[in-house]
Amino acid sequence: MRAHGVPDGVLTDNGKVFTARFGPGPGPVLFDRICTDNGVRHLLTAPYSPTTTGKVERFHRTLRAEFFGPNDYTFETLAEAQAALDAWVVGYNTERPHQSIGMVPPLERFRLAAHRLEAVDGAPDEPAARPVESPRPAGVMRWVDASGHVSVGKVRYKAGRVFAGEPVEVVCQRGLIELV
Repeated sequence: MRAHGVPDGVLTDNGKVFTARFGPGPGPVLFDRICTDNGVRHLLTAPYSPTTTGKVERFHRTLRAEFFGPNDYTFETLAEAQAALDAWVVGYNTERPHQSIGMVPPLERFRLAAHRLEAVDGAPDEPAARPVESPRPAGVMRWVDASGHVSVGKVRYKAGRVFAGEPVEVVCQRGLIELV
């Protein structure tokens, strides 16, 4: 958060390090508390759905193969280990070609996006104007039923079974229904 700012939300699996929502443990874990304290919306994947987090799972596979695999690292301190990992991540994002994005490093994708913004905006030295967000209208609270649905009026919306028994806020804005 210090380096890149506080995200609006973060998606994780249901591991015990991320949430205690499905375990017998007492209250929230540290990760959930950090999210709550910083106003970060913590989204959870459906149980047993590894494809939902496929990109991060693929990153972990590459990390194991390219950082840990060819190296027999022994670090004296945690700071030393973190510095080595940080250097590898910089290379991964700025130098290493990625098959999924046309054999260029991710940094090139950001450069392409910056050029598009410059072409549209016409002012390369100024950041693109951000749309003004209106405050979200108040919604109605509903409990997610055992089948993973909420009802508003006579319409049922799917929230997912992972949220069964949880309260959600149903918001209608610009013709779209959002479950918060």
